[in-house]
Amino acid sequence: MARPSGSTVGAFTGVSPGSFNAQASANLIDVNGDCAGNGSPCPFTYWQSSASGTITPVPDHLILVVDQQGVPASCPTTGIQIRQMQMRVVDVNGQTVPNSPSVAETQNPPQPVSSCTGTSPVPASCAPTAADSTFIDNMAVSSNLCTSGIDRSSECGFSVTSTWSACATSGNKALWVSPRTTQSNLVRVDGNSTSFSAGTICDTTGCH
Repeated sequence: MARPSGSTVGAFTGVSPGSFNAQASANLIDVNGDCAGNGSPCPFTYWQSSASGTITPVPDHLILVVDQQGVPASCPTTGIQIRQMQMRVVDVNGQTVPNSPSVAETQNPPQPVSSCTGTSPVPASCAPTAADSTFIDNMAVSSNLCTSGIDRSSECGFSVTSTWSACATSGNKALWVSPRTTQSNLVRVDGNSTSFSAGTICDTTGCH
């Protein structure tokens, strides 16, 4: 008897991230010239195999680590307002996604015009997060915080909706949709001008 050539492919769905060991078995029919077509039953051969691996968490939303804003201490009279939010990429269960998943920012409108400078802010391009799967969302009307020449009391700025998404090998799922108004003297995120608490969930419905 000869076992037929070829391979058998199966699939399974993981229920949670982590290591797995999959096992499968079956009774295979050996088809050969001795039994096929002559009315005799073909014998069975018992087959068993196993495989192991790891199910990697998939980015689903963000968790706030730190939210702070103010004027740089080095230029308290001439500086403009900046808000920095450190965010961590987590899976659907709120667990940190390992291996520095990549994220990118898009804007709506794509090129909002700042009344401070007449130019448009540039969204963050696709890049890996830090080793702890965090990144910092910097919000200010200028990257030059101390000597921009912008009058902080003018309240100039722009409004935009930023969407942070997974990118590259991390997928393309939207993780956080965040309307914000960035002004020379104040930054509002999701309508909130005060800091969100550490551990706040931020997803496609905002921070809550």
